[in-house]
Amino acid sequence: MKLTKPLNFGGRLFMPGENAKGALPLDVIEQLKANGVIVDENESNEETEKTPETPPQASSEEPTLEEFIDLKAQEQKVILEQLGIEAATNAEKRVEQYREWLAGRKEEPDAEL
Repeated sequence: MKLTKPLNFGGRLFMPGENAKGALPLDVIEQLKANGVIVDENESNEETEKTPETPPQASSEEPTLEEFIDLKAQEQKVILEQLGIEAATNAEKRVEQYREWLAGRKEEPDAEL
């Protein structure tokens, strides 16, 4: 049973593609299946064969600061974690973390020249 979306349950963040079997109560698993958040591995394999999986916000398509601000808290946290940053719990601090990351990213090409 693999997740199709990030899930925060019991103080733990489960990422898309992660196997949630044994980590969640059965009633929660059934509810998540009904909502399409969990799929059986066989169904998941069929889906990925039909449509190639593209991670949200691939490295060449980072959201602008304005787009990042408009995202939901969970989406912001996922992006920050994908960048290797431990996401803050406060929205303003997450925006500051992303702003700093963007500033560092803009400086990188200059450092290589």
